[in-house]
Amino acid sequence: MISNTEDKILKLLETIVEGQEKTNTRLDQIEPRLDRIEQSQAQTNTRLDQIEPRLDQIEQTQTQTNTRLDRIEQSQAQTNEILARQSTAIKALAEGQKDIRERMATKQDLEASENRLNDKMEATVEVAKTEIQATILDQIAKLTRILHKYKVRLEHLEKHTETTDPTQN
Repeated sequence: MISNTEDKILKLLETIVEGQEKTNTRLDQIEPRLDRIEQSQAQTNTRLDQIEPRLDQIEQTQTQTNTRLDRIEQSQAQTNEILARQSTAIKALAEGQKDIRERMATKQDLEASENRLNDKMEATVEVAKTEIQATILDQIAKLTRILHKYKVRLEHLEKHTETTDPTQN
């Protein structure tokens, strides 16, 4: 029985040795691949080492860009606020201008007012002329009465003094 067990053990050992040889063969085949993987890994690490400073630069640039963007947003907010105030002021001016236009006399209103004033002035002038003429006529009448009185008086004087008018020939 020992020989049977030994045979089994030998068979097992042979199988193990064959498996070991196959494993060694496969390892021999895998080793060049591992070398290529290690080389590729080394290249990748080199590239990563080159990329990392660029990433730092990108992060710095991104920070600067964010800072600038914040300033732009603040400036935009200020601009919007100013624009809103100006818009309100323009609306108020427009309303004021509209109110002025509604209340302000038009050219036709002014012409009509001027015509009414001219008519009133003409009427006033006519009334004044009439009053002046009446006053003049009244004064002429008074002067005529006075003149007539003097004429009658002179005639009476000439009669009583028996003199004649030296201006008459």
